[in-house]
Amino acid sequence: VSFSPDGERILTGSQDCTARLRRAETGECIRTLDGHLDAVIAVSFAPDGAQLLTGSWDATAKIWAGDTGECTRILQGHLDKVTS
Repeated sequence: VSFSPDGERILTGSQDCTARLRRAETGECIRTLDGHLDAVIAVSFAPDGAQLLTGSWDATAKIWAGDTGECTRILQGHLDKVTS
């Protein structure tokens, strides 16, 4: 779980293979980041809050556009789970 730099949003990861971006004040889901093949166990915001990063048991990390939820890059090469 990670708070955005401005404290307005929360990013959560789940064993359902997704991450969800939520409004901090209400918990409302703003968007679902879907694309990992296994549990998402690491989440983070870029310092400016514009990009999101997820790490998964599928041995990949992904960079997402915070405003659209589009996956912009897949970081591959790990031989096992990405945990941070």
